[in-house]
Amino acid sequence: SYLEEQDVIKALPKDAQISIKPYNFDTGERQWESEYKITGDVVQEGKIENPDISVWIDSKYLAQLKKNNLCDLIKQSKQNGELAFNTRISKTRLLWKYKNMLKYEKCLG
Repeated sequence: SYLEEQDVIKALPKDAQISIKPYNFDTGERQWESEYKITGDVVQEGKIENPDISVWIDSKYLAQLKKNNLCDLIKQSKQNGELAFNTRISKTRLLWKYKNMLKYEKCLG
């Protein structure tokens, strides 16, 4: 629910398809945690078969959402090399579909 309250999530297009897959290194090796799907501006636990964007992030950042802004956490995780993403659609299609997100370019990179 904290993700849904973030302005950047509220600004997503209605047909957004984003997968967020947090991980941790609690055992010394990467362990995947629950996967989340963002469809439009709704965040739910679950998997999307063919997401537009897949995001992998250390779960320690998601645990900080109650205290911090999502954009700050994204910037910090990128700076620390603990954020990765992949897109399934072309860059042109991605830019067109998510054109309203350009105002968050500094946040999302």
